[in-house]
Amino acid sequence: MATTVFDGRYDCRHRWYALAVPNFNIVSPNVRLTTGRLISFWEQVKSVEKYLDQESFDMVHVHGIWSPILAVAACIANAKAIPYVVSPHGCLEPWALAHRSLKKQIALAAYQRPILKHASMLVATANQEFESIKAIG
Repeated sequence: MATTVFDGRYDCRHRWYALAVPNFNIVSPNVRLTTGRLISFWEQVKSVEKYLDQESFDMVHVHGIWSPILAVAACIANAKAIPYVVSPHGCLEPWALAHRSLKKQIALAAYQRPILKHASMLVATANQEFESIKAIG
């Protein structure tokens, strides 16, 4: 069984994949509670951790990299010895890195680069994205 973690922006784009694979569950950390409020970051962390404890997953697929909850999901998977795959979806392209570059340079140095290095696989959707991933190191 596998799960995919994303921050909500890729929901429609990847729903077809979730429906095409049996026993494939989607975790969306930005799910709304019945009260209609968006759950806090710490509630999201607990939610992801609890979800990964409930089932026996073969892998976790993280879509994107700049949302903090995605980094947390990768770290939780790593701590639980669950292999994880990262699909940056263009987040490591030069134009994307240039937007709020200081924030992204700090994130890469502090935690994103180790997350990328420990991933079982990085998914590039084009040769240009592959080259951009390699350039990160």
